[in-house]
Amino acid sequence: MTAMVRFRAGGTAYAVPVGNVRQVRPGDGVIHLPAARPGVAGLLRLEGAALPVLAVLGAGDERILVLEAGGGTFGLLVETVSGVVDLDDGSLGPPPAGQAGALVTGVADVAGELVLVVDPAAITRATLG
Repeated sequence: MTAMVRFRAGGTAYAVPVGNVRQVRPGDGVIHLPAARPGVAGLLRLEGAALPVLAVLGAGDERILVLEAGGGTFGLLVETVSGVVDLDDGSLGPPPAGQAGALVTGVADVAGELVLVVDPAAITRATLG
């Protein structure tokens, strides 16, 4: 079993491993950057540091998932965070074909809804890398 934090962004259900989630914050406090790269929403002050906040999975600004991956920490704008779900490793289907950047590493059926499992390190590589 793998524990995942389930959330929505752009109307789609996603999940990331619990081990990558540092905290969940309200969506306010983001300082928008002029001429930012695509997918970079701005900066967030957290414990004295300025963290990049990303918006790569679609619309959402109600919550910020603070994630650790790829040797760094960043925020991810999302609509809602619905909690933790345990996924049986055998229930995870292969990543969907046709995606750029390989952000989605698998697909799971959770209570009749398809949930896309996202690789936080791939998000940083695709957006900040």
